[in-house]
Amino acid sequence: MARYQKKPRRRKRKHLTPLTPEEEDRLDYLIANLSDVKDDKITDYLKTPASALALLDRIPPNLPGALDLIFAIGDTFKQKDVQKSLKRAVFRLKQQGISMPDRAEKKESTLLFEGPKTDESTAYLGPVDGTGTRGVLVMLPIIPKGTDIGVGLISSA
Repeated sequence: MARYQKKPRRRKRKHLTPLTPEEEDRLDYLIANLSDVKDDKITDYLKTPASALALLDRIPPNLPGALDLIFAIGDTFKQKDVQKSLKRAVFRLKQQGISMPDRAEKKESTLLFEGPKTDESTAYLGPVDGTGTRGVLVMLPIIPKGTDIGVGLISSA
């Protein structure tokens, strides 16, 4: 009897637009003159996220201002692919022993969590009848599901 063989997994393709010759030339110039580029002027050189991805992959780790440049690119381009490439570049620098400032470790918190709403439990007592019994109704709110209701009788005997 033949055994079932698993098919090899397909690798995901990167959906990057190729760089134009003009962007390639600009990127080559930028890499050659990285030490002269100011972090706040990075948008003058990088017009598209694809060019930012290419620069993040090509930044030499021994460049003195590489970390500041990487973070400037991350602040400029908020696309998911650019942010993932930024994390990879920071990881490569950490692996080579370059110390990271606290800024690399910070994560912005945009979600403010409010605690669960708690409704008050309620209970109702009925009047005492001639036999000495009394009716009781108790309602307990269960937040994700709804409300639990209990009904009972209480006697004095």
